[in-house]
Formats: sequence, C-alpha cells, structure tokens
Amino acid sequence: MTMKISDVSFEFDIFDIDQSEAYEKAIEDLSLEEASISAAKASKKMSEMNKAMIKMFRTFFQTATGIDVLATCKNSNAASEAYYDFITAVGKQKAYVVEKYDTKRVR
Repeated sequence: MTMKISDVSFEFDIFDIDQSEAYEKAIEDLSLEEASISAAKASKKMSEMNKAMIKMFRTFFQTATGIDVLATCKNSNAASEAYYDFITAVGKQKAYVVEKYDTKRVR
C-alpha cells in the first residue's frame, strides 16, 4: 500500500512479514527513547524537548519503514502528527484483515 506521510510517499504493507516485524520493533524501541525525552524535559528547554521528540519519531520511521520520513522536519508537533497518521493508517490495514476473516463473514 502506498502511504504519504509528511509529504513523503512510500510503500508499506503490514501484511508483509518483514515490514510487520520492522513495525513491531519500532513500536518496542519507542520505550527506549523515553529516557532521552525525560532528560530533555528535565532541562526545561523547549528546544531540547523538540529535538528529542523529533529524534524519537525519526528513529521510529527509519526502523519501521527504512525511510527517513522526517528528514526535513524541524517541528515536533508535525513529527508527532506524522507518527499518528502512520499508526492510524496501519491500524486501518490491520482492521481490514480482522474484518475480512471474521467468522461471521466466512460462514
């Protein structure tokens, strides 16, 4: 499925084993970034928090898709929105398979 996130078009199919594993790893790795977010919060510098958040989402996209979707992003809110757009699109892909193979439909 072609996705367009943050003006970057790429192919992502949650039903592909390699891509689903990469997505799952990216989700797991988000928790590793919590320490850098906490450190940035402690600094009380908005610029440090913005950098940490953009880095976290950039790392997520690179791990999940192999593409730097946020290459030119300098806005943490835009990075966050790109993340939520992506996981919403993946959720719709997942819902499709659940709906498609619902036992009520198969009968």
